[in-house]
Amino acid sequence: MSSVEDATFAHKVRKYLDDQILIPVSVPRPAISDPVHGYFSEIVLPPERAAEADVVMVGFPIDIGASYRMIPGLRPSGGSPAEGAIGIRRGLSFCRTYGFTMDVDLKTAIKVADVGNIFIANTDGYEEAFGKLSAVLGDILATGATPVILGGDNSTSYIAFKTFAEHHGGNVGMIWLDAHTDTADNYRGDRYWCGSPMARILELPRELVNPRNVVMVGIRGFDHSHAMVKSGLDAGAAIYPPELFHERGVLPVMSEILDRVQDGTKAFYVMWDPDVMEAAFIPGHAIPTTGGLLPYQIKQLIRLVGLAGADAMDFVEVAPGLDVRDMTVRLASENVLEFIAALARRRADGITTTAEAVAVLEQAMQPRGV
Repeated sequence: MSSVEDATFAHKVRKYLDDQILIPVSVPRPAISDPVHGYFSEIVLPPERAAEADVVMVGFPIDIGASYRMIPGLRPSGGSPAEGAIGIRRGLSFCRTYGFTMDVDLKTAIKVADVGNIFIANTDGYEEAFGKLSAVLGDILATGATPVILGGDNSTSYIAFKTFAEHHGGNVGMIWLDAHTDTADNYRGDRYWCGSPMARILELPRELVNPRNVVMVGIRGFDHSHAMVKSGLDAGAAIYPPELFHERGVLPVMSEILDRVQDGTKAFYVMWDPDVMEAAFIPGHAIPTTGGLLPYQIKQLIRLVGLAGADAMDFVEVAPGLDVRDMTVRLASENVLEFIAALARRRADGITTTAEAVAVLEQAMQPRGV
């Protein structure tokens, strides 16, 4: 980015802060640190320096379409994914800058900024929230940085992906990491609730996204109607159940998925819902489902999509108020850093193909010092 573009983006960020479209929220600083063994929070650039960054984080604390709101009169304490953006940042505060598997030190390998949270005044309608995220995300994408969106319920993914597709002029792919297809047309008239974002994505104009470049990973269980699954398949999307990963391994299955997602596309987007994983590992989620991916599998998967060139990623549906000993927020934050570290390694190694990305991961999983 040129110095003029740098200044323009910095000016936009300042205006967003002044207009309370963005609210500054940062990764908490460590209580104890030192120059050698530093923490991730110490290298995160503030909103005013986001123009310098390769990766820009933005929080979207929305829960308008959250599952816990769907039962009239029932809003249990602690179940809100609106707290996810803050919770994930708290998880990030536990992490240092060196990623063992990727052998990357984020302190020197990549620049990361955090522009804070989108400020949502109207928590009973989507228009304000969607408009603000679309504007901020569009400006982040225009800098050439890779956005990492911290949700928020899964309605986050619809508006973020739509903005992403429009920025690239269409012809983009999507990897959907979730126990659920989220292809319900609506719930009590709400067409953007957490069970409908994929339905809205598959309705986007074909010039923005061809459903054949959309893959849903981790779908399972008894949380779907037959109509929901059928609508996704009839649209042309593919579904990969978690058993395939258990039986065949992450790298062979993901290589196949990446071929489909990248077939003729300009860019691709990844959505991460913690319930793609086995329920035992994600207490901080409103609808955990058994039979999902294991932590080592999801980390392999995220490293691979980062190495293969994913151009944006969101992390949604984390409910810190339901969590146990920060298990879910730490898992989410570690996944954020695995993605960032893989992006850094991709740039350092000049990786351009899925085969090269797989080779790097295979080497990374070998013993060292023997």
